[in-house]
Amino acid sequence: MTDGAGQGRRPGAAPRSTFTGRQLASRLGAYQSGGLLVALIVLCAFFTTRSSNFLTHSNFNVILLQVAIVGLVAVPGAMLVLSGYVDLSVGSVAVLGVAVFGSLAKVHHQSVLVAAIGAILVGAAWGLMNGVLVTYLGFSPIIVTLGGFAAARGLAESITHDVTRFGFGDTFGELGNGTWLSIPIPAVIFLGAFLIGSYIWYEMPAGRHLTSIGADRTSARALGVSPSRLPCAAYVASGAAAAVGGLILTSELDGASLSIGVGLELQVLTAILLGGVAFAGGRGSLWGVLFGVFFVGVLNNGLILMNIGPYVANLAVGIVLGLAAAADAFYQRLERVPVKVEEPPAGEPAADAPLPGASEDAAGVPVPEPAAERTVVLAVEGVTKRFGPVAALREVSLELRAGEVLGLIGDNGAGKSTLVSVMAGTLRPDEGRVLVDGAERRFASPSDARDAGIETVFQNLALIPTLNIAENIFLKRERCGPGAFGRSVRHLQKSLMRKEVQTAFDRFGVTLPPLRSKVSSLSGGQRQAVAITRAVMWGSHIVIMDEPAAALGVRQTELVLSLVERLRAHGVAIVFISHNMQQVLRVADRIAVMRLGQKVADVDVRGQATTGTELVALMTGAAGGDLAAARSLS
Repeated sequence: MTDGAGQGRRPGAAPRSTFTGRQLASRLGAYQSGGLLVALIVLCAFFTTRSSNFLTHSNFNVILLQVAIVGLVAVPGAMLVLSGYVDLSVGSVAVLGVAVFGSLAKVHHQSVLVAAIGAILVGAAWGLMNGVLVTYLGFSPIIVTLGGFAAARGLAESITHDVTRFGFGDTFGELGNGTWLSIPIPAVIFLGAFLIGSYIWYEMPAGRHLTSIGADRTSARALGVSPSRLPCAAYVASGAAAAVGGLILTSELDGASLSIGVGLELQVLTAILLGGVAFAGGRGSLWGVLFGVFFVGVLNNGLILMNIGPYVANLAVGIVLGLAAAADAFYQRLERVPVKVEEPPAGEPAADAPLPGASEDAAGVPVPEPAAERTVVLAVEGVTKRFGPVAALREVSLELRAGEVLGLIGDNGAGKSTLVSVMAGTLRPDEGRVLVDGAERRFASPSDARDAGIETVFQNLALIPTLNIAENIFLKRERCGPGAFGRSVRHLQKSLMRKEVQTAFDRFGVTLPPLRSKVSSLSGGQRQAVAITRAVMWGSHIVIMDEPAAALGVRQTELVLSLVERLRAHGVAIVFISHNMQQVLRVADRIAVMRLGQKVADVDVRGQATTGTELVALMTGAAGGDLAAARSLS
């Protein structure tokens, strides 16, 4: 295979692309946190020239102490915002944890360790309550956590009766005032939490799943990502972190005061948004949050050293937040700039490479299984699905055999997409059943359908725009390793996954931008190719294609249709949904016609000269369900 310049490239290598202004802009869109780091360095340089005390070890420790609690709480808080949620109750939860700690230690005479554990558990329990209400019951995160902001503080006041308790001992005092290797212990706790959060964010599947939930919850659910479990866990972590932050402040002051944690939620949210995490969710960097935490800390510290009042610091933070919002909008535009690649010359794509497990004759041509021996691999029997009083499907039954392409056609609103959703596991039928290989299957989620061997190219493609190509294809199917330890800690094998994706693209003759390109920068046809490749990579049994050639050019459409024919030759059963009658007639063995939620005809087109006009007559009801009547009309 050659690239657009006619030069050969080795198998498995990414297609060459011309480095243009568009590609430069797209790459710049990935470095928002780097811009904040540069701003932080400039800010430090400025304060160094203004104060001789700024660049000293003691002042560095002061900055670490100032940012430690905000940074600690910002780690799980950023994960919440990334997934499209927010926690505005962390300041009050910190106060509640302090109140519980003081009560257990001084009123109930428990040990400091037991009291601290109790406080952390209370914070985690409050976070769990927030998580259940928001992620599982669907309540507004702003309303729930604002309610928690008031309720947690009120509960703390009722526990303490507005009495500050003191004297928790020197050992507990080390938590907020001690050092380790000359680094304040609160900073050590914060940096430890950041390292754990970074591993989860960048090196585990959880980071990609949180991003997918925030970017497109519907698509994430369709691909098997639970939209509730991880955000709920982040709420628990947020509550526990807030309680730990309250304990650190209590240790620093040696007093369990209700004034602890005032304004903490705003400081945390400021650092998160300044760090480039989109408030709507779906994009952001934990490194950016780290730089945001330090930017605010350095700004406040430097202004104090310059004897400038705190009101100026607040004004400066507000201005910086406004600039960060403008920068965020700018970077989002950059991420959507398409990256063009040079297409290989028109010709036969490399689609003749064998699929795993396929048999071929001496000439390398796939050997299809005889039609008489093909078994029914997917069956829908009497399926009905209602949305309120509207019946989207009414007693629909159909069969799909191995190595067969079943065309599914119908006008808008005929029930095609609803039927696809039932077979793909995204909707449960009200009546009827779905059978795979003769066994009834009740799909509770798309993951169940995928485990049964059913892969779907959804009409909306179910792609996450803020993830790159390889991340989308392996979403919820990530490779973890190497070895047993790598799998146990869920360590992503990123290079292995990219290699497998590139191999699949080469095998299917697909030319796309580099695999690290965000899907948001791809054209409609390129996104379609990614979705189809994902389904073909995993669907060795049954593949459902809902409008797979929509928005594709002539060459890409031909590639899709050739791929369908090749999959059929290898025994893959395919449901092919399209409004283009010529495409359906080109690849289908049978055609099921839907109208008003019912299957009105099932036409065997093998060896028959069926026309698009005849199919349209069946779809519109002009010929009822009679193919002969449709032919007389045509």
